[in-house]
Amino acid sequence: MSAFSIYLSISNKNLGKAALAILLTLLKSDGEVSYNRCENTKIYVQNFPQMFPLLQTCLEDFDTSMRELAMSGLVCLLELLPRGSLDQRDAHALYPGIIKRLDDSINAVRRDACRAFIGYVNKRRSHGTTLRSLVG
Repeated sequence: MSAFSIYLSISNKNLGKAALAILLTLLKSDGEVSYNRCENTKIYVQNFPQMFPLLQTCLEDFDTSMRELAMSGLVCLLELLPRGSLDQRDAHALYPGIIKRLDDSINAVRRDACRAFIGYVNKRRSHGTTLRSLVG
């Protein structure tokens, strides 16, 4: 996680991109490794409030490959999180970022934004939260 945090403190885009690629590799490998997935999922749930703002910053990057990596990472993260693990605050922070990427200029980012939105809908808690309350 600390390697990914370097992205915000160092202006070297290549280092930030490498850190994001490492995070994406870790997230993708967790989907394949079942013996430690449960323990790692707890870590992702606990650290989602810190990881999402970093991913959101990368989603706003001018570099298209950075946006592709960030959206792919968000999709992987949402696939790993258990159903109902997004609380109200996380849900409100996540929704606008995903919706904005549905209008991205890159097809892969738009496709992953669709996948992320499906993951978002499946993972948020339903304490009376409706799509209408998120939009309005």
